[in-house]
Amino acid sequence: MLSMTVLGVTDPREWGPSGWAADAIPHLAYGFATALFLDAFNG
Repeated sequence: MLSMTVLGVTDPREWGPSGWAADAIPHLAYGFATALFLDAFNG
């Protein structure tokens, strides 16, 4: 699987603060939800 940068779809070097926030916030939410699930699952 190729990255979106390699495919020429996007270039993170051209992103402003709002672009970085739009990328980072869902990743942080996913990581937080995964950590909560694993914590609950492992007791």
